[in-house]
Amino acid sequence: MRIALYQPDIAGNVGTILRLAACLGVGVDLIEPMGFAYSDRALARAGMDYAGAVEVTRHVDWAAFEAGAPGRLVLLTTRGGTRLDQAIFRPDDVLL
Repeated sequence: MRIALYQPDIAGNVGTILRLAACLGVGVDLIEPMGFAYSDRALARAGMDYAGAVEVTRHVDWAAFEAGAPGRLVLLTTRGGTRLDQAIFRPDDVLL
């Protein structure tokens, strides 16, 4: 399983997701362009140095991400028809 972020704007949010991914043992896909310069310093505050423990793949755009997506793309929203605790996930899912 992987977590994908589409054109993230805030470095702190990405750092938080990297920390979560490190704790869960999943990789992260970052789909560019991003609203900040990707650097260890930009991510350090929220990521708390977990970024090095996560497999991060950067994609130049949506097409590059889509071409390399390993499995089913699962779109997450607060307005979906299925509750998160009722969803059935697969090992190769990419959560966007």
